Amino acid sequence: MPLIIISHPSTFVSYTLAHCILQTYLVRVPSLKLVVVEHQQVNGGGGLFNKSNHDISPWCGVSMVNNPHFVNKDILNFEFIIDLLKNSGSIYLSRVIPIIPTHQGYNMDKPITNVLEVSIENPSNSSVGLIYHPILLMNNLRFKLFNSGLVSFVSLSPSSKLNILISQISKQYINQEFVVLDFKSNDNARYDSFLINSNLSKLHTTTTNINIVYNFKIPSDILWIPRFKAMTNIPFTNPLYSYQIHHGQDQTKVVQIINQTYHKIRDEIIIHYDLFQSLGICDNLIQILNQILLINRRFKSNL
Repeated sequence: MPLIIISHPSTFVSYTLAHCILQTYLVRVPSLKLVVVEHQQVNGGGGLFNKSNHDISPWCGVSMVNNPHFVNKDILNFEFIIDLLKNSGSIYLSRVIPIIPTHQGYNMDKPITNVLEVSIENPSNSSVGLIYHPILLMNNLRFKLFNSGLVSFVSLSPSSKLNILISQISKQYINQEFVVLDFKSNDNARYDSFLINSNLSKLHTTTTNINIVYNFKIPSDILWIPRFKAMTNIPFTNPLYSYQIHHGQDQTKVVQIINQTYHKIRDEIIIHYDLFQSLGICDNLIQILNQILLINRRFKSNL
């Protein structure tokens, strides 16, 4: 099995992709090895590692009911999501109700803030939503991937080229075949913190289970992603990807994965926050990898 290199402009997505690949193929391919390329962001640019938003990146809420159905339902199921979110400070919701603020606390000099009343529960198949923090989720994922012993990480600065990095990696793995999953993107992507923070919702939490204990403070404000998508007119369907295979030097196969349904806000901003957007990309990637595995007889013999 070749070494798989994952290059996606969103580190949040890259970690999710690596976790998904391990969960999908490791049982059949025990020799599987991954390299995750962590893209450093330019000053003022997008991404969760931008110093300007590293500590204030908002808690996010997503619906588990209205999200698109995945093609790979046997893989991207509730158990997979539970494993993905384990020990990452995620809060499961049994009810999400928009409520109109009362007159108490009104400040006529400020806009009325939307309020969501949510009921907290233990993880279950009946969960209707999630609250999570992207940084906590990323830190937890990176820790799990590193501890697996199957994933390594390399950093790529904005001024560096991916092909040069691949050449450097190949010198460490003599006679190793490489598959590079290169997700093409807009190089001029910018993070718009004003747009994100203008869509935060006040949170009123209730719980019917006194056994639920968190080692962190439940947030008072969240970015409720379904509302954000609706207000910014973002398509709710997952993007469709096509791929092109290029054969490079030293047994390197570069798979350029291109978004066919590009949307500026979704693919430059929300992609750094929306867990189900990342899972939708995983769903597409599994289909692409399965096709590549069928094309390459060497891969097929390992399966």
